[in-house]
Amino acid sequence: GDIPIAMAKLAARRGYEVEIEGCDLSPLAVDCARRAAERAGLAIRFYVLDACRDRLPRDYDVAVSNLLLHHLDDEQVLALLGRLGGAGIHQAHCDLHRCRSGLVLAWLGTRLLSRSRITHVDGPMSVRRALRPDEAMAFARRAGMSQPRVRRVWPVRFVLEGGGRG
Repeated sequence: GDIPIAMAKLAARRGYEVEIEGCDLSPLAVDCARRAAERAGLAIRFYVLDACRDRLPRDYDVAVSNLLLHHLDDEQVLALLGRLGGAGIHQAHCDLHRCRSGLVLAWLGTRLLSRSRITHVDGPMSVRRALRPDEAMAFARRAGMSQPRVRRVWPVRFVLEGGGRG
């Protein structure tokens, strides 16, 4: 729930009236996000959803994912981008950039910030599973995303964004 909560706080500070919802495949993650939003005094609806398969619950203007794509296989990436694009939803996906510097940073970072052997394995594995920006762009085009663009962001990530079907 960190991203929806941060978005809701930013919108409130700037005087925008927005409706923000969040979903996750994990009921535990949804419950944690719901409690965090309640503690922050924010009216954000969280629900369990498999965005690659389940029916999208309503029309959205924008869909944002953070560190999701590297958990999906190729068919799931295409399904997600295509379903959102087919519904005319503008989408922005921030994810890891698969590259040597990303792998080195993941290896170092997980060892400096955690003693967990699971984290030591998972961090570098996530980078190895991640897409390169050019691969993300190819998926966006195959999925029919209109006006796709990719920009690199710090430290070793990218954002893929675009509109619905063109």
